Amino acid sequence: MIEGRNYLYDRFTNDIYPKTSKIVNKIKFMEDRLEKLIKNKYISIPFDENIISKKVFSDKPLEIIINITEKCNCECSYCIYGPSYPSTYKNNKNKTINIDIIQKSLSYFSRFLNLNEQKELYIGFYGGEPLLEWKLIEEITRFIQAYFREKLLRFSITTNLTNLTKPIAEFLSKNDFLLTISIDGPKEENDKFRKFKNGSGVFECVYKNIKFLISNYPEYFARNVRFSSVYCEAHDLNKINEFFLTDPFLDKSFFVSKVSEMDTLFYKKFIPKREDCHFLNQFYYFKKLFFKYKKGETIQKIMLSNYILSMFEFYYSLYFKKRNLDIYDIAWYLINDPLNVPLLPASCFPLGRKVYISSEGNYYICEKMAERILLGDVSSGINFKNIYEFIEGYLNDIVKHCLLCNYVQLCPACYANLYLYNQDKFGCENIKYVLEKQFLVDYISCFLNIDF
Repeated sequence: MIEGRNYLYDRFTNDIYPKTSKIVNKIKFMEDRLEKLIKNKYISIPFDENIISKKVFSDKPLEIIINITEKCNCECSYCIYGPSYPSTYKNNKNKTINIDIIQKSLSYFSRFLNLNEQKELYIGFYGGEPLLEWKLIEEITRFIQAYFREKLLRFSITTNLTNLTKPIAEFLSKNDFLLTISIDGPKEENDKFRKFKNGSGVFECVYKNIKFLISNYPEYFARNVRFSSVYCEAHDLNKINEFFLTDPFLDKSFFVSKVSEMDTLFYKKFIPKREDCHFLNQFYYFKKLFFKYKKGETIQKIMLSNYILSMFEFYYSLYFKKRNLDIYDIAWYLINDPLNVPLLPASCFPLGRKVYISSEGNYYICEKMAERILLGDVSSGINFKNIYEFIEGYLNDIVKHCLLCNYVQLCPACYANLYLYNQDKFGCENIKYVLEKQFLVDYISCFLNIDF
């Protein structure tokens, strides 16, 4: 519960109410009841392999992410597997997956996870730089197409695009691959941190290959290509926005994320304070434009690239997730059916639909969690006892640290960033600080026109 001068925010419904004694008493009663429940009860779940498997691998289409190779021809300063991230740094990155691992894994998942009941199967190729092992990708793709003839297959690949050739482009187009290309902006901005191993920037090579796709495969480019960008305080948002307002980026989709601040040396090494200040001024300027655009005020969308819109859209869309949860239902689930408790942070539930196969043949939760939670391996399959222990630990972490938090329905943090990178500490203080500061100013003032 957050109180302002005349209004009150209900974190259970994600709504703003005029502040009245009736509303205050109602929410206070619900919070006291939940606090007593959490304080006196450890949430335990039964170990039942069938139940756990249904929770882990839901009725959504399964997504299998394959780490084709750890090799990369680039050495980006913010790479999570580089020296800027000591806990995930891989000094020897030469491992490439064996086709036998893929064949055994897919056979296992097909039999055990009842893939025959699912119409769609998503296969993602990941790295390293996956195009360095293109012949292997072709071989795996053909194997999957033959093995799952009755499936609607969706292939995707994330690449720096520096190794694109005409045969590769032809294969991607013919097999309808969703292609995600990494690029951070114009040459000056992109090449600040995205470099080849010899230290030269990658922009010219990437941009040339983007133009090649447009010239030779225009329909494929329009339909299946999207971009992934990373930013930090050393970047110039004005230059990036202007660049992405031009063809071929004008109408494309973007995934935009900030360089991870968890357990990293990057910011100490690369971000002078003066750049931090310059970036924040630009950040707040674009944020104001974004709000004007979202409120329908007179602002031409053309002033904001899809890069800028993506940069703010996910974060602020969290404010409008209205699950309207009943505190009594929550209490019942915590006691009787904790695996399906409806109140969880806004981020995804680990083990919701993905399996990540490492180049060494290990199974992990997700490619974004840096091979930290082992589910099993190609030799022994999924270890459901490990999954059971993880889910129970996850659930109690969420109950203990999140259910009484004012921002439980707004929190965008991945569980890995909340706990796994902090070892024995559930670390969300920085996230809370940002949410509180941004929430009061942006959501209430800008969207609801409430003057605090």
